[in-house]
Amino acid sequence: MLVHLDINLYQFFVGKVCLEGARNRNSSVFRVIETWSTSFVVDNFKDRVVEAANQGIDTVRSSISYTLRNHTENLVLTGTQNLDDTGNSLANIITGNSGHNVLNGGAGADTLIGKTGDDTYLVDDIADVTIELANGGIDRVRTALANYTLTGHIEYLEFIGTQNSNGIGNNLSNTIIGNAGNNILDGAAGVDKLIGGLGNDTYLVSDAGDLVVESVSEGIDLVKSSLADYTLTEQVENLLLVGNAIKGTGNDLANTITGNTANNILFGGDGNDALFGGVGDDKLIGGVGIDTLTGGAGVDTFALLETGGDIITDFDPSKDIIALNQTAFGLLDQIVGSVLNATRLVVVNSDAIALGGVLDLLPSPLTRLIYSTESGNLFHDANGTGPLGITNGLGESGGLIATFEKVLGAAPTLTSANFVVDSIV
Repeated sequence: MLVHLDINLYQFFVGKVCLEGARNRNSSVFRVIETWSTSFVVDNFKDRVVEAANQGIDTVRSSISYTLRNHTENLVLTGTQNLDDTGNSLANIITGNSGHNVLNGGAGADTLIGKTGDDTYLVDDIADVTIELANGGIDRVRTALANYTLTGHIEYLEFIGTQNSNGIGNNLSNTIIGNAGNNILDGAAGVDKLIGGLGNDTYLVSDAGDLVVESVSEGIDLVKSSLADYTLTEQVENLLLVGNAIKGTGNDLANTITGNTANNILFGGDGNDALFGGVGDDKLIGGVGIDTLTGGAGVDTFALLETGGDIITDFDPSKDIIALNQTAFGLLDQIVGSVLNATRLVVVNSDAIALGGVLDLLPSPLTRLIYSTESGNLFHDANGTGPLGITNGLGESGGLIATFEKVLGAAPTLTSANFVVDSIV
């Protein structure tokens, strides 16, 4: 029953009724007593709905932005305007219109239903439900919950507040935005954009098109990648390979890159990096900087690009390999993949001998590697034939290549058989 009344206060006592205030009035007051269910039509910001407790399931149909008053359960937006609407402490059902709506259930376990506009859902209860149409605009959930997973057909998820939060996308191309806490962001299926905040954030990357966005000085962040090949984006410090991942590459920060059980290729790039191979037969390439390389179990290859002083923590001469950059260490006379010529490695018992230039008096037209069993230091002697032009005993382009950490107080025993020539591209 639709009732048009020309008075300020409308009271109804029984039945299922629809109340609509007279048009063009300054205000209307709807008061319902002892009804089963009531529908109110609101079109003026001065309209007031008064409902008693436990008096049926009541609905407001509003063509303006509206906040449900006490004891009214449902809100339906009408028309095509962009409206902001808010529930109360009950378990509300709020339904949008064809405009761009902001739907806020307030307290209680609410159901928020969008339509064809670009809608924003404010979710503050773990039991809140969001329902969107397929192709129903570009929609966003904003929440301060600790855990939230996007429901179907919603594109954006944004965390607010400072709590630690875990956010998971759906099968669309999502954008998930963290807050000031320590977030775990997982786009799930689709090509996703994951944007961290001030905290120490973790990103789960499973699609080659996924993009991780971090800003300067926004915590110590980690990417967990299941891709065959992944390179850290700017301002992300750490990379962990999971699942079927094979290759991981760092950036210009001091990265920590950790492999999985596969045969990994880990490349630190610029910065002083720490690489951990894990269980497989891994190849660790420190890159530029003083890098710390740990192969783990398996037959591991430690690739040395240039002088700089990398630290190799667990070299096992019985199985592991040192790969030398053919160009950087003057090994162009040797074939890539070949074992180092025995004449190119000199083993001494002190750094003083290695650095003193004494070896340069020995006739040799080629550069050499000098390994000190005293310290576990491996040097590049770039002097070649004698003392002419000596600046540090190793030549201007020579220097410390790597340090092999001692085991039980002793540096590993190295021979030329532990080295291969590599292009290291």
